[in-house]
Amino acid sequence: MASQPPDDCSSLAMGSKLEESDSSPPSLVPVNDGDNEDVLSAKSSVINGGSLQKLEANHFQLSSQIFPRLRQALKSYVKFISLALNQDKGLKFLQYTLWLASKVYKKDSKGRAGLSTLSLELCMARYATRLVLFPTAVEAVVNGSWASPSKTYPRTFKTIGEILAWSMLFYFPAEHVAYLHWKAPKWLAKGRSGGIWSAWSCRGWGAYVVAEIVQNILQWREALQQQSEEKEDEIIDNTALANVPNSETLAVLQQIKLQFARNVLFLLPLIQYSLPNWDTDPWLPADFVNFIFWLESVVCLYQASV
Repeated sequence: MASQPPDDCSSLAMGSKLEESDSSPPSLVPVNDGDNEDVLSAKSSVINGGSLQKLEANHFQLSSQIFPRLRQALKSYVKFISLALNQDKGLKFLQYTLWLASKVYKKDSKGRAGLSTLSLELCMARYATRLVLFPTAVEAVVNGSWASPSKTYPRTFKTIGEILAWSMLFYFPAEHVAYLHWKAPKWLAKGRSGGIWSAWSCRGWGAYVVAEIVQNILQWREALQQQSEEKEDEIIDNTALANVPNSETLAVLQQIKLQFARNVLFLLPLIQYSLPNWDTDPWLPADFVNFIFWLESVVCLYQASV
């Protein structure tokens, strides 16, 4: 492999104490008949039976507390991971968490090398999953489906949607070529051809991120304006909820803030990977860039879960 790809261009005993029985001192006189033995046996059976019932009761109580939560957690996970975009978010978080975990080991240790290799494999796997996404950009260019709805800035948002679509129409083919040059160097690659194509793809990604930052700012202003208008309407109607923010508006504002934070975190890495010699003469330390990507992956997962 002539050069390594950027790490990312896309946008880790129930215990129950048995109750002690109140037992009599042992008999010093041998008993020939089985009367006392039967009595002791019956008493032991009652004691053990009571202890068993307590164990079962405690087990049932613990199960009733844990299993509903476990079932709900599993349902939430299945619902989350069933979306293809969320699968990539999960892989991204795992990729950079493995990289972060590798730093626990010494520089030349097998542990660091192993975790770093796994992290790079996940990175390349994510490249492979994006091989089928080019038609989504074509659809967005043709139908204008990436334009966000807006009452205040309809034309601006339509233009931003076109920029987003065209930037990805450029990004995906360039990244696909870079991926093929990395994975089939003897067939396609010449020198740093993979790194050069990757830099071009990241320039398309950069245009997407900058356009979305502008969109986030305008969305924020529009949401605040809508919130202000709602408060004015409530005051006119003399409602008691005039000072209570609309939950839907708050949810929109939270999503905008999280998306804006992710895009800001992308800025330095995308500049790094857009430079002509990003792989031979990097502008920023690799560990710094990877740590930023790890932070973004955490914000990304949180955004998808709320």
